[in-house]
Order: sequence, then structure tokens, then C-alpha cells
Amino acid sequence: MSISREIVLEALSLVHRGLKSSEALNQVFQEAKNLSPQDRAFCTELVYGILRWQGKLDATIERFSRKPLKKLSLFILDVLRLGTYQLFFLKNMTSYAAIYETVNLVKKGPEFHARGFVNGILRTMDRKRSLIIDKWYAAPKSTPEGIAFDTAHPTWMVQRWLNQFGKSKTLKICNANNEQAPLTLRVNCLKTNRSDYEAKLKKEFPNLKVTHTQTAPQGLRVEGGVSVQSLPGFLEGEFTIQDEASQRVGLVVDPKPNELILDACAAPGGKLTHFAELSQNQAKILALEIDPQKTKQTQVNLQRVDAKNIELQTIDVLRFHTENQFDKILLDAPCSALGSLRRRPEAKWTKSQALIESLSGLQLKMLNHLSPFLKPKGILVYSVCTFTPEETQGVVAAFLKNNPEFLQEEELKTVPGDSPMDGFYISRFKKKN
Repeated sequence: MSISREIVLEALSLVHRGLKSSEALNQVFQEAKNLSPQDRAFCTELVYGILRWQGKLDATIERFSRKPLKKLSLFILDVLRLGTYQLFFLKNMTSYAAIYETVNLVKKGPEFHARGFVNGILRTMDRKRSLIIDKWYAAPKSTPEGIAFDTAHPTWMVQRWLNQFGKSKTLKICNANNEQAPLTLRVNCLKTNRSDYEAKLKKEFPNLKVTHTQTAPQGLRVEGGVSVQSLPGFLEGEFTIQDEASQRVGLVVDPKPNELILDACAAPGGKLTHFAELSQNQAKILALEIDPQKTKQTQVNLQRVDAKNIELQTIDVLRFHTENQFDKILLDAPCSALGSLRRRPEAKWTKSQALIESLSGLQLKMLNHLSPFLKPKGILVYSVCTFTPEETQGVVAAFLKNNPEFLQEEELKTVPGDSPMDGFYISRFKKKN
């Protein structure tokens, strides 16, 4: 298992350098092609677990470290997080294995001289296990700081939710963020249908639990631990990975054949391919993306599912101009992504109140910039994978105040913990004559 732990540290290093946790795992797994399914699952559990519980792990380490955490290298801090997570969060892991394997990583690493330091902290934690678990972890906590520690969230985030929702719902949100996100598929109706693909999936993987999404007619929720690439029909484009909340965006846009549609922030293409499927590849779609690499990946995703009549442009939305008038426009805007923290737990530690305020200003600018490109009686849909008031109703209220020619026709909002879906917000506007 030591090679698995080395892979975990490499994945964490990639996350520190800016990759999403899912991207980091994909990269290290590509480099370690001979890793068994069991080892891949072990690595995945450790990476997501460490990132999910980072705040609680760091607070635990700090109690037993003679050095402030900010003076430790990221390598040593990640090693300590790895050891602490194994000691207190992994079932069926002996203390000896957790400590021995972790210290071995230091011996083989660039800071081998710190092996005694790491060994001492982990052994002291193990000796004081009862104190840590029964007296500290289990003690009831009602302050924002206490809830933040218990649920491994930044204090400012917990305080924000306490002010908005109260204690009970705040705990529900935090606990939902710490759960493993479900694997949700959107069946490609250009190639098959939900019932046929479900039967095919159950035949090949009879031990998987497969359920229907309640609000998305092509969605399937899959439980049981299986890699996406191993699912039947992946290479043939018979499905796309997309959360149920995100699938509802395509239904709200409701693309029709022969319509001219603009997808303003298209990568990685989940909603874009849904438009193609719902219109039977007969809508004409222009897709914008600011990042050239994401544009390339979006093109790959379009080809996999055979999405057609789509033009991709690499451009900043705020620099986009056209003489065309669109029947429908989607702005799936850059946002704080607080609704999908269970999928990207490392993001908890990079968000801020200032970021939310900055993003809400950008979202409003984008809506204002795109609205003139819509035909009279056209449809404008705004969506974000967050549930902050500033980025949802706040942006919508400001947009409607600035643009009285628009009417809000529909509004959908989900909050983590209320359903199996991610936290999400969708608003549909209609332009008057």
C-alpha cells in the first residue's frame, strides 16, 4: 500500500498547484497504469478524505506540533494530514500501519530529516486517541468556530450560513458537503434511452445500485464504486456525467430544432451537449469559452457524444459581439461553486466573502452584456452552481432593475442537504416585444 500513499501525496501536490481533485487523481492514475482497482479506490478515499477534512486535520496536528503549521513545508504537512486521517477517519486501519507507512514516506522523501518529527506527532496522537476522540471530537459545539471545526469548514462560511439559515440547516449543509457525491449520468437520447441503458448497465454490473433522477428524465444515479471509463457505452458517447441539478438547465432552456442558441460559458460541454441532444442535433449553437485548453477538451467531449451543429469560439464573454440575434441564450456563469463542495472539497479552503462579492459583479456584467443579443420574445437563462443570495436573487434583482424589457418566468434553487442534487440556481427570463 506504500505506493498508494506516494500517489496520494503526488495528487495532493497537484491540487496545491491548482488542479481540481478529480483532475489530479486522473493524472496520477494515468501515470500508474498498473494500480489495482482496490488501490485506486484506496487512493481516492485518502485524497478526498484529506481534502474534505483538512480543517479538522490541521487543528488536530497543530495541538501536537511544536512548530506552527505555516512553518512546515507542504510536503510535511500533507504527510501529517495523511497520517492523521488514517489514524482517526479510516476504519480497518491499524495504528501501526498508519504510522509506519506514513513515516516511511518521509524517509524516502526530500525531507527525510523530519522523520522523527512526524513519527513523534503521530505516536503522541495515537497515545492520546481516547482524549482526542471522546473529549475533543465528541464534545458538543454550538459556536461558529466549533461547528467549523466539527464539520471542517472555514468559520466565515459557517457564520454566513448560520445568519442565513440557522443552526439546524447549517449543519445539514455542512454534513452534505462532507458526503461522497453520487455518480449521476445523463443518458444520450441521440443514441439510446434511459430504460434501455439502465438495463444494459445492470446486465454488465449487476451489483450496482441504479436509481432514476426525479427531476431529470434522462438521468441515472449510480452507486457501488465503479470507474466512469468502465461503464458500458462510455467511448460510444451513450452518456455524460452530469449532476441532476445541472441537467435541469437544459430542460429550462428547452432548445428546439432550427433555433439559434448561444452558450456563453460552455466548457466542459455538459449543458452544450444536452442542447444538441434535446434538439436532435437540429439547433444551431454558438458556444463561447475563454480558456483555449478548455475549448479543446470541450471539442473532445462533443465528438464523443456526436453533438453536431455547434461552433466553438475561444473568447471572453465580455469581448463578444455579433450582429446575430439568438432565440435563446444560456449564461452558466463563473461562480463561487459553494453548491458543489462535495465534488471539490479543496475549494472550501480557497473561497472568501470578497470573492463572492467580486463574482456577483462579474455575473451581472455578463448578463447585461449578453442581453442585447437576444431576439424579442427570446429566452435568457442564468445558472450558477451556488446558492449565495448575492450570486442568485441579488444578481437577478439587479438585472431586472437595469433591464425592464425582461420578465422572470421561472426560478429553481437547490441547497445541499435538501435533496441528492448539488446546490444550484437557475433563472429563466423572457424578453418582451
